[in-house]
Amino acid sequence: MGKYSQQSIEQLGISQLNRNLWDIEKSISCYFSENDKTPLLDGKILTYTSEKHSNATLDKSIPVQIKSTMNKNVKKNHKFYQLTRENLSGIAKLGGALLFVVWINDENISEVFYQNLTPIYIHKLLSKTNAKKASNSFDFIS
Repeated sequence: MGKYSQQSIEQLGISQLNRNLWDIEKSISCYFSENDKTPLLDGKILTYTSEKHSNATLDKSIPVQIKSTMNKNVKKNHKFYQLTRENLSGIAKLGGALLFVVWINDENISEVFYQNLTPIYIHKLLSKTNAKKASNSFDFIS
């Protein structure tokens, strides 16, 4: 298969993430933007206390950052290097976010990884290095 544009990779990633979260759709609603130009965040997940999604059953809103990549290092080592110190610091100032990294290969096979980027986690991550881009490890969503 030919090379994908970055926009195509991002759209494939958002579609895959939506499919992976489908199983828990009864308790959440996802709002992810494609071609998003909003700084730092790509959407949110609303959680509910019951299957009835209403203002009365709304539990919380979780800010989300989504990164899609074809980098084999994500699949092999669960490492992702595309968040700059500036991005991480900005996410910390906003109170944190749930980061999803969607790995896609040429055969359109994908896996989704995540990391809860709390301000404390970000501070520890940035204090370990002076590199412009900090390494980040992830848990796996099957």
